[in-house]
Amino acid sequence: MHCIQYILNFGVCRELAAQDAIADVADVLTRLQCCLQDVGAHIATPPETSEKHKEKTLIDPQMVEWIHAEIDRFGDQVPPLRQFILSGGGITSAHLQYARAVCRRAERSAVSLLRTEQIDPQAVKFLNRMSDLLFVLGRYVCMKTEHEELTYLRPETSMLDEVRYDRQLRLWGEEGQNSISRTSVCVLGSSALGTEILKSLVLAGVRSVCVMDSELVRMPDLGQNFFLRQSDIGPYFVSAFKNKDVCVYMEEEEKAILSTGKLSNLRVYGLLGYIRVFVQEHTIANNHEENALPDLRIDKPFPKLLEMVANTNLESMTLEELRHTPYIILYLIALQRYKSDIGDESAFPDNYAERKRFLEILWKMRREGDSGSLDSENFIEAKTALIRSLQKTEVPRHVMDILMDENCDDHSQCVVPFWLICAGLRRFVKSHGVLPLTGILPDMTSDSMRYSHLASIFHEKALSDATEVFEHTKNIEKERGVQEIITEDLCYRFCKNARGIRLQRGTEKDSLEAFQAVLNGVVNQPVENGHVSAAVWFLLLKAVDKFHREKGRYPGTNGVPCTIDALDLKQRVVSIVSLSQVADPEAVIAQVPQNAIAEICRYGAGEIHVVASIVAQEVIKLATNQYVPLDNTFIYDGHTQQSSVFRM
Repeated sequence: MHCIQYILNFGVCRELAAQDAIADVADVLTRLQCCLQDVGAHIATPPETSEKHKEKTLIDPQMVEWIHAEIDRFGDQVPPLRQFILSGGGITSAHLQYARAVCRRAERSAVSLLRTEQIDPQAVKFLNRMSDLLFVLGRYVCMKTEHEELTYLRPETSMLDEVRYDRQLRLWGEEGQNSISRTSVCVLGSSALGTEILKSLVLAGVRSVCVMDSELVRMPDLGQNFFLRQSDIGPYFVSAFKNKDVCVYMEEEEKAILSTGKLSNLRVYGLLGYIRVFVQEHTIANNHEENALPDLRIDKPFPKLLEMVANTNLESMTLEELRHTPYIILYLIALQRYKSDIGDESAFPDNYAERKRFLEILWKMRREGDSGSLDSENFIEAKTALIRSLQKTEVPRHVMDILMDENCDDHSQCVVPFWLICAGLRRFVKSHGVLPLTGILPDMTSDSMRYSHLASIFHEKALSDATEVFEHTKNIEKERGVQEIITEDLCYRFCKNARGIRLQRGTEKDSLEAFQAVLNGVVNQPVENGHVSAAVWFLLLKAVDKFHREKGRYPGTNGVPCTIDALDLKQRVVSIVSLSQVADPEAVIAQVPQNAIAEICRYGAGEIHVVASIVAQEVIKLATNQYVPLDNTFIYDGHTQQSSVFRM
């Protein structure tokens, strides 16, 4: 069957070569068709055929020698092969490459026959060499027809990542994904919870993960850890993961990982749990604030914006032009009239009464249409966006606190990129009293020409402001003895989101004072209608950990009755509260209901591992320096679907 398909393919290739006036290739293909007839006849001859008939179908060894000679003849005329060649280079060349693929398939079939039936090995050798000849002929025809050979180019990693992480890129952008791809994460523990965290981090694209676990792999672990196989039973978890090409750090490396100052901790116990995020200092370059106020500078318009307003004459416009005037221009013209009416050039409508008066002036700028209606989409948009747009341009309090940090002082030697740009930003704010313009213009009704002009004005101003911050930053780099840490593009993106920068500085891990504050809060939250506060659940989870350390098992496990373990667990609660040195330990203990202790014992250390995605999400926030991570401790109660946040 393959030989017949070959012969037909060669017929097409021969006719195409003849059309291209490549006679030598057409002649070779004609002879190959004849040779294939002989090969097909030999393979089709049954083994029980008489020897006399078999002799007539034997493969002539000269056929293979002839192919070798043709490969050399045509191969000497084509350029040296330096890269992989892709099929193409003209219709004739593409057909020859396709015929080569059919030849390879026939060769594989012939090899199978050689193992089971008595066929001449020369037939397999002929098919093998013929595929090489077809490859050379394809390149030769491509050269003769003056087509360009298509060569293989390895796709760039960034292109592959763009496809693989398409949905993620919409959340934190290319910069955030690059940060994730450079992140190494240490996961302490290989339970079902740890496995789900690992999966979520790997799917997000982290560079590597470190798994640390001192337990042996047992049969039950196969049901909760999809990284493990039957062959992994027996050795330690770290050995099993090492076989899966997951990086495992030990001792010294562990200290290096934990010294980064960023640690996320998740505890799940039945329907309860907590997530704790510990950071020494975490900077956030973009908090992705929802419904952020537009940066329009209505109160402090820059020169080119004022120039555009000065060149706008509403009275000389047609009705169509007026109704397609961007509402930013309408605001600025109305503001000029508002200031003139009041007689105060510094006036700005920033309260309800003043905005109402401003709106009346704006409304008088409308003009009736042929139908007598004053309705106009751009004026309606102006009214809708009035409160959000008429805001004084000020540096937000949280941003000013960052800019006044000692790391931004002139005498500071901090060379962390975030603080270098913030130091440059501080000098910009000192000169102008405002942050750099974001350059982002909201959608609005307008004709294309004026909207494009307005957008270009805002974009140019944003670039100009960012360039000034960049110059300040370069000077600061020189003052601090470093260079080329901050690129102009990085500085521009930072300035674009300057209002969204944040800073988190953590407390001491498990601070006694912070824990005392949480326990004291328990006294002020009495149990009502069976509701247990989040702080009480947190206290009980700490008691569970103490129970496990002292007994080597969790409450409600190993067949011990819950009533017995509940008494032991209550003793741990009393011990923890007593050691915390709170002002009134008895009052705290009284707020821990017995039914809550019994509920903990009934859980028997069960884990709802699906919440692992929350921890992976917090790790990604820490890795990308985008979005605001949880501030210290987040406790959730699955019974009531309520949660609380504490700093401790």
